[in-house]
Amino acid sequence: MGRQQTRDQNKGLCADRATPDHYDQRVAEMNPFAAFIPLIFAFVLFICVPAFVIYVGVKVLSALKPFSNAGSFGPFDLATKVRGLKAQRRYEQAVLLVRGETGLVEEEARSFVDRA
Repeated sequence: MGRQQTRDQNKGLCADRATPDHYDQRVAEMNPFAAFIPLIFAFVLFICVPAFVIYVGVKVLSALKPFSNAGSFGPFDLATKVRGLKAQRRYEQAVLLVRGETGLVEEEARSFVDRA
């Protein structure tokens, strides 16, 4: 078998190679929904991604706002509890409550209890 004959055989093999059009046709035969793949991609790219970005942006902006009633627990706030303990003549327990809730030193806690 000569060199020329091998080249001719290789040319024949190259001619049988599939083209991109052949692949598209084969995919369309295998999957009848293949035509919808670009539509699905466009939907995800132009609808889902921007919606997700907007969703995350709203969550971030809402996390940056301070709470609407930060520190206020209605009738159960610290000053009300301290006043109740003082009315029951439990001054030391009121001081300990203030120290535990706020982390103040004893002098500052006593000052808070006196003013409450």
